[in-house]
Amino acid sequence: MKRLLASLCLGIALITTPIAFQSCTTVTPPTISVAATDQIILRAEQTAEVAKTTFNTFVHLERDNEGLLKQASPQIHVWAENIRRNGLNWIVSLRNATKDFKANRTAANQATLNTALITLTNAINETNRYITQAKKVATP
Repeated sequence: MKRLLASLCLGIALITTPIAFQSCTTVTPPTISVAATDQIILRAEQTAEVAKTTFNTFVHLERDNEGLLKQASPQIHVWAENIRRNGLNWIVSLRNATKDFKANRTAANQATLNTALITLTNAINETNRYITQAKKVATP
């Protein structure tokens, strides 16, 4: 009986061992479909264009009403200066990340693209907030 049990255990071990080792060596990371990556690229390209228009509108609105806006809300001027300093770099970073991801759709390139996309989206949202404030002050 002991011999039969030992043989059975050995048999099961021999049968399952190749399966266990094979499952460890063939693990592949999940991939994103071409359609999904195309959507990410499209969104990034659209965001870059929206950012360009939004930043341009904001810095001109702020410059045209600088004295009034500085008195009413100094933070509007501070943000406008931040956009003048960094806005173009943020857009260029997103466009470069988009080009890199188009050329080589790796997880690392997608992470870089996502970071640039989030950064620029946050800047657009903040700029829109200040545009709304500026219009309230500039329009009597």
